[in-house]
Parts: sequence; C-alpha cells; structure tokens
Amino acid sequence: MIKAMNWLFEEYVKHPTLYNFNNPDYHLFLKKLPKEKIESLRENDKIFFDEANGGKLK
Repeated sequence: MIKAMNWLFEEYVKHPTLYNFNNPDYHLFLKKLPKEKIESLRENDKIFFDEANGGKLK
C-alpha cells in the first residue's frame, strides 16, 4: 500500500496540475495508467483512509 501511495504522490509532485481532479491533465493521467494500477490505488486509498479514520469507514 505504501509503495502505491508514494508513487502517486511522486507523480503529483512532478505534475502539480494533477491536484485538480477536474483538470483535463488529470483525466489524461488516469487514462495512461494500467487498469491494475488504478485498482491498486483505489483499494489502497480505501485502506489508507479506513486506517486513518480508526477503522470507522466501511
């Protein structure tokens, strides 16, 4: 999980326009990712926020 999140944050640092999820560059970025990477990020994102919230999210 940490590896996927670190990779994502590194991409944000390289491409600051990705912070705006309505930006066309963000959508182009997502289209370039393999489906497996997107699914991994989604799952890790859920786990990360669940752990940060003390396990209250389901």
